[in-house]
Amino acid sequence: MTVWSIAPATPGDGPEISDLLLRSFSALLAPVYDPAVLATALPKITQARRSLLSCPTYFVARQGGAVWSVWATGPMSRPLGGPVLPGLGTFGMWLVILNICVKGWRERSCSIA
Repeated sequence: MTVWSIAPATPGDGPEISDLLLRSFSALLAPVYDPAVLATALPKITQARRSLLSCPTYFVARQGGAVWSVWATGPMSRPLGGPVLPGLGTFGMWLVILNICVKGWRERSCSIA
């Protein structure tokens, strides 16, 4: 059975979150950016922000003990300091997890702890 654990992030989650961001951004950006640009930019843009790690509205989803996703809700989800966008990092992520779990529940293979 797949079990998802969802909880607010803590400062101790920083290294795992940074690793997740590095792996994700590396894969997503590789098709459109020169490798030299990525070599310079990725170490700077994939470090977990300390302010988010201490924010009660920044969540970590784990499966099998490994970090699979992170997202912010509320004021911390303001892109570039702009207005809060409804559902940014919240609704979409919950839908992904819900869809995985609904499928899993039907197959009796998923739960959220």
